[in-house]
Amino acid sequence: METQIIEKDKVIETLREKVQKLTEELKQTNATRDKLFSIIGHDLRGPMGNLTLLIETLLESFDKREKKEIKELLDLILKSSSATSHLLDNLLYWAKSNLNQLKINPAQNKICGVLHETCNFIDSFYKEKRILLKFNCDIPVTAVFDEDTIKIVVRNLMMNAMKYTDEKGKVELIVNDKEKHVEISVRDNGRGISGEHLANIFDSGQNFSTAGISGEKGTGLGLLLCKEFIELNRGKLWAESEPGKGSSFTFTLPKAGD
Repeated sequence: METQIIEKDKVIETLREKVQKLTEELKQTNATRDKLFSIIGHDLRGPMGNLTLLIETLLESFDKREKKEIKELLDLILKSSSATSHLLDNLLYWAKSNLNQLKINPAQNKICGVLHETCNFIDSFYKEKRILLKFNCDIPVTAVFDEDTIKIVVRNLMMNAMKYTDEKGKVELIVNDKEKHVEISVRDNGRGISGEHLANIFDSGQNFSTAGISGEKGTGLGLLLCKEFIELNRGKLWAESEPGKGSSFTFTLPKAGD
């Protein structure tokens, strides 16, 4: 009789643990859904509305405007569409990751080549804001990682650095070849982050996001993606910062055999 009671208690405890796990998963699913709708309804709707307004303005007064004015409007349209595309990419990858549909393909890759590609992609944004982008990677460093997700990580970190750095400021992309891993850092001399925010910067429950130097709005989604993607690639990500003195975001990627 006592043995049967013990066995029943074990079954009940197992069922309780399963219910608790399912409850937590449901909470996470609901939180993901709510954040998804929030971003679509607010952070994505606004830029799309601005883009439509800019195009309408240009079409309505195209014949009356000087070439210089048309170019300025086209530059604004390009900037708005690029920012919206960047947000959409983050949103789609984040949704896939949270729905466990994201597949990564780690392989041995030359990290410098991937970083050069990303720098070329965002170079025009840096030039527009007159921020010096310093990057030099001549060493043949090979690491094991999924190329697509790491490109997104670097792009997010570099766009963030630009966002919080004043005109004529500086952002450095640094590669260090360690014994068992490769270490990549994005350092800026921008406004920095307070200790309170720094402690919660990768916490999905905190939804960390502040306006950029030029008033740019964010969702906090980029840093969450970076953390998830680096962990998927068996690396680590951390941040160091001091208000008024800039920030440094560093992540590691494993070498073959580690």
